Amino acid sequence: TFMLSSTAQSGGLLPWLIQAGLTFRAGPDPDGFQAAIVGIGNDAGDLDSLAASIAIADWQPVGGCGGRPLWVPIAPFPRSDFRLRQDACLLFNHIGFSFDGAGAPEALLHLDDVDAATARRWSDAGGLGLALVDHNACVPGVRSLLGDRVVAIVDHHSDEQKHMAGGGGGGGDGGGDGGDG
Repeated sequence: TFMLSSTAQSGGLLPWLIQAGLTFRAGPDPDGFQAAIVGIGNDAGDLDSLAASIAIADWQPVGGCGGRPLWVPIAPFPRSDFRLRQDACLLFNHIGFSFDGAGAPEALLHLDDVDAATARRWSDAGGLGLALVDHNACVPGVRSLLGDRVVAIVDHHSDEQKHMAGGGGGGGDGGGDGGDG
């Protein structure tokens, strides 16, 4: 079975990112999404983490919160810090993103765009899960805002074993491939 990505179904990356962000910020909808999974990279927020969080949300590789969850990528740092990542600025500009006054792509949610009440509504409605990319341990800032229910890990670093299936950290696949990079 061939699965189209969300961007292919919605007409492109920018429209999909905008819609995913708006839907997430609006919260669960009884007639729509009841659960959400956040694709989030490591706290350094380097280019591979940003790209991987968008990619995993776009391809929706797993379920995990009951029903069909909304997948949304979130940059793991404040919006005002995006401009410090010049490689990401160059790439996002090159592929057509518009930037806001803080120097961040308007279409991409950042950690400070999400409030605790919205995260709690998702969690209470049907579940809020995390898909960790380019790392395998949920950092305190993300955990305090979005919880620590890890439903997927895609990573190449040594596994810190913080989110073992059936264990304390909230699920996940154990993550990592044992690599050291």
